[in-house]
Amino acid sequence: MAARPADEPVWLSLRRMLDGVDLDDDTPEIRELQQMVFATPALLAVYLRVLHDTREAAVEVLRDRAAAAGTPYAVADPVPRALVAAAFGCLEAAQQTALDAAEGEPTAVAPYLDRAMDALTSLDGPGGTTGRSSR
Repeated sequence: MAARPADEPVWLSLRRMLDGVDLDDDTPEIRELQQMVFATPALLAVYLRVLHDTREAAVEVLRDRAAAAGTPYAVADPVPRALVAAAFGCLEAAQQTALDAAEGEPTAVAPYLDRAMDALTSLDGPGGTTGRSSR
């Protein structure tokens, strides 16, 4: 994330950061490994801890980037953490979707990640509404 251009839109930087995850490997061995991680509590715990640490590092990069641009986030501002959490939520949704893919459907994570992140860009699903509060 820190290697991304400072003037690049945050959401695009987050998507490009996730390129570091092996998103295009859809071999049966990788699928089996992913299924095992998600099905084994101890492995899942380690995986979630790594994701947590990675998310926190990305939050710090977003905070540093905003400060360098002259628009720092307040200490109590949830926005950088929410943006990073949303991107990683898309990653998790994409991974699960790839694992659930039916015969003949793509099993690489990248197309599903792009679709999930694109959906959040518009804050809308197919024919749906944002569900935003009017408060």
